[in-house]
Amino acid sequence: MERKGNVKDAPRNNSGNTSGLAELHVEKPHSLAWIVYFALVVVLNLGIYYLQNLLAIFILAAIVDIAIVPIIWGKCANGILRRNIYRRLETQGKTGPRLLAGLLGLNLGSARSYFLEGRGKSVDLNSVSLVFRQRIFDVISSCIGLGFLIALTLRYALSSLFVTTSSIIGMAIIILFFMPPCVFWFVPLIWTLKDADVRALDAQYNISNLGDEIKTGFLRKLLGVTAIITGVGFFTDLGPGFWADKPFSNTVLGMYVMSMMFVVILICSIGGAATLITLTYLLKYHARNVNRCRSDLAERLPVKYTQISENLPP
Repeated sequence: MERKGNVKDAPRNNSGNTSGLAELHVEKPHSLAWIVYFALVVVLNLGIYYLQNLLAIFILAAIVDIAIVPIIWGKCANGILRRNIYRRLETQGKTGPRLLAGLLGLNLGSARSYFLEGRGKSVDLNSVSLVFRQRIFDVISSCIGLGFLIALTLRYALSSLFVTTSSIIGMAIIILFFMPPCVFWFVPLIWTLKDADVRALDAQYNISNLGDEIKTGFLRKLLGVTAIITGVGFFTDLGPGFWADKPFSNTVLGMYVMSMMFVVILICSIGGAATLITLTYLLKYHARNVNRCRSDLAERLPVKYTQISENLPP
């Protein structure tokens, strides 16, 4: 979101280094928040009731995902940002790799100046609804979107192997179970860049957080709410052999409603693991990643304090 404002330089120490760069802090959940998170994990695992023939694979995938995904995210995020984003920020989009910045929706250019907000911020894990909307649902929707895209590709590329609808659905579900490690190049990057608080200032004094711009980027749209549409399309495309004995499927509307129910069941199969992955990553790795990112960017970008004002010239 753009807001009118101005900036002032952060203070520097005797060595000339910025001393006004505050760190990000992650507020640990209190007891009540942990109870709510536990209830959320239970609810978001209820979908496995309808997938009991895949229970062993589900348990294996959940254990593997919860054990290794936060570690992968914690180790990879800064390296990917350093190789793909930092140089483009430093040169106002003139040099550096373009692909990832473009996919993320970062339209970097010389029309704006970029700076690092010196004031710190915090991520409060006691706000369960906010964490669910801004973090946990990011993981779920990204896994659903990327998983169904891979499943659709494999279905048509390897059509001789996936002939029956049961084999197609089984393949898609197994892919979704093991999808959290595959979004390491996307989800933690967005969280790190947003919480690093890199901002842009244009000639009209409009100030925006680059992390907010990612929300409108191609990749975020593709793996966001569009993921649900992709999942619904996957089921509606299974053909009459799959829908013959399903209730309410004799109309187009009924088929779409049932498809949405199947997607919800899958969300309630991977959502529990997604919740635990999100909490583990945020508690153990996120602050370290963000503060390392801010420290690296402070060597490339000016560190300033934002002063919001609605009385600046248009």
